[in-house]
Amino acid sequence: MPNDRLITVQGFLEQFRQQHLHRQEKPFCFVLGAGASRMSKIPTGGELAMDWLRDLHRDLDFSGQSLEAWATAENLGIPSFDLKQIATFYSQLYEKRFHDSPESGYAYLEDVMRDKEPSYGYSVLAYLLSETQHKIVITTNFDNLVADALSIHSTVFPLVVGHDSLAHYARVELRRPLIAKVHGGLGFAPKSEPDDLSCLTDGWCKALRRIFERCSPIIIGYDGNDGSLMHLLEGMPDDSIDNLRWCFYAPDGRPEEDLKRVPRRVSDLVTKKHGRLVPIPGFDEIMLLLQRQMSSVVKMPNLRERMQERAKQRHELYSKQESELNERVSGKAKATPPASATHAAPDVNALLKDAMVELAATNKVKPWWQWDNEAEDAASVDERNEIYQRGLAALPESSELLGCYALFLLNERKEMDKAEEFYKRAIEADPKQADNLGNYAVFLAEERKEMDKAEEFYQRAIEADPKNANALGNYATFLKNERKEMGKAEEFYQRAIEADPKHANALGNYANFLQNERKEMGKAEEFYQRAIEAAPKDANVLGNYANFLQNERKEMDKAEVFYQRAIEANPKHANNLGNYAIFLQSKRKETDKAEEFYKRAIDADPKQANILGKYSQLCFLKRRLEEGMKYLKQAEALGANDRSLAVELVFYRLAHDATSWPDKLLQMAELLALGARSPNWPLEGNVAIAEAARHPNPALLRAIAGVISHNEPLEGLSKFPEWPGHKAVATSAIAKPSPKKK
Repeated sequence: MPNDRLITVQGFLEQFRQQHLHRQEKPFCFVLGAGASRMSKIPTGGELAMDWLRDLHRDLDFSGQSLEAWATAENLGIPSFDLKQIATFYSQLYEKRFHDSPESGYAYLEDVMRDKEPSYGYSVLAYLLSETQHKIVITTNFDNLVADALSIHSTVFPLVVGHDSLAHYARVELRRPLIAKVHGGLGFAPKSEPDDLSCLTDGWCKALRRIFERCSPIIIGYDGNDGSLMHLLEGMPDDSIDNLRWCFYAPDGRPEEDLKRVPRRVSDLVTKKHGRLVPIPGFDEIMLLLQRQMSSVVKMPNLRERMQERAKQRHELYSKQESELNERVSGKAKATPPASATHAAPDVNALLKDAMVELAATNKVKPWWQWDNEAEDAASVDERNEIYQRGLAALPESSELLGCYALFLLNERKEMDKAEEFYKRAIEADPKQADNLGNYAVFLAEERKEMDKAEEFYQRAIEADPKNANALGNYATFLKNERKEMGKAEEFYQRAIEADPKHANALGNYANFLQNERKEMGKAEEFYQRAIEAAPKDANVLGNYANFLQNERKEMDKAEVFYQRAIEANPKHANNLGNYAIFLQSKRKETDKAEEFYKRAIDADPKQANILGKYSQLCFLKRRLEEGMKYLKQAEALGANDRSLAVELVFYRLAHDATSWPDKLLQMAELLALGARSPNWPLEGNVAIAEAARHPNPALLRAIAGVISHNEPLEGLSKFPEWPGHKAVATSAIAKPSPKKK
């Protein structure tokens, strides 16, 4: 695909400013598709199409096939249907789903758009529409977000043309903003079926040609999947559209790679019309940057004061959107953000962060999230602590900042009592703040071991915000690990995913649940893949999927790829480093490389008993007995958190510590009688090393290794005179398994 049509975000912003200043006769018009509404919680066309496909699969599949196997052109009656390109089949799937009852289709669309509020980017767009010459929005969307934003952020009401019969009102000479809904609006039989989307009426064609000849189009969130608007643009003379700018979503800061996802039809159109392709980090983000670029030219009122004048509720909503934008820009989102979260190129990220600083400066009082930003950027823990304290002196009733400080005290200072004090203060400041309630629930469960009280706060968090995916997902994990209520846990995993289908942590934990509790490997893999699609750089999800591929699918090459991706995503993730080291040792037999990753894992977290124990074995195998004993003692001091590790550690003692033979045999007998095993973990090398070192009974040691690693009968050990027997001692202090923190 050609890339000579690419232009940087910075170039686009400056060209907008220059055309605004020097070509008053050539205003811009904005063309918005479904992608612009994603951060307002309205599903994209592709997401809606997938929902309808699932409905059709449920209703029409009598063979019990999986969705992927069933969804074919033949079964659906949709020529050339391709599940991977599902967004392009939006209209055909809509027709199949609702052909018996068109009103049900209209009701469905109204329902998914009900109560949706415009995201941050629409506030900037509203001011541009109301206070500059750029007064036109053309949209394929059915929602009312542009009109709502104008009602919230300006005193100007728009002309909304939402039906074919009104198309002649879509004029170029305007006194107020125009919103041209070319596929109709809610309540006016919006167009979703193939015949409706194949072409525009003569009235719309005439009106839009005049607009595009007069205005330079800026296209955001639209992929050209419908035939109507795209046909019109393609059919206009090449020199009739001046300065076409087509923005495409580029989340990874790699425009050349992201450009590959732009439909060829779009790229060809931009080339033919001498336009430009602009890689943007998201709708809200590009509008934030446009606001900053135009601030010296367009005097925008203080949005917060305006909203305070209009309604307290709207003010609170805007503040929440502002902080969420900050979380995305700063990379501190508490939950995995939707697909349009900011992972832009470094230079654009720098612009976004600068823009957030300037946005904070427009407030009379520095907002809580700016204090949190400054604390995060501080060079030392002590400096961070000082910034938080100054922030709380300025905002003593900010539940958000109190909650952030509680997390800091917990994670950085390890001051548990003080952390609890600030959790309580945060909840007292706002008893309905779901994040603080949920975080305090996690604290109570993990640090205080007060399970009943933890459950009370999980339930309070969910009551405060029934759609809070973090709280729902964490409560599901609590129910699984602490209450052992698997049915209820699954219900809350599903609620979390329904609340946020792109929540990687909930998707990944549910995949883990399906793998380990339900033994539904196909479904588990589906959710691992969904989690990775939602957050391609989430080290936890990548590492867990690598374990799944190794242990369940036996796909070693693919597993290694995902271990490497996980470590690239977070080079200090001790679990992933250790698991990769184990993989290299046991599956690849690359002991030198395994040692490198064991050392990296121990540097990242010196308190992981499993990694220390596994590394001690590697030292023994390399005949570095003194070093192996050092790491073995460290692992023993931390305590084995599962029986498989406990039995390995005792075995290493029996094999390599002459002073422990035969005293440790009794502990080994207790462990084996309790069912402790380490399936397929290679211990033969340790036996060989011990035999070479003149172990007093290598035959018994080899037999014990067979029971541990290969599940050989325990009774076979009774033939050895030194074996103390099978019966476990009642006072045996074997650590029970405890769930790892996700």
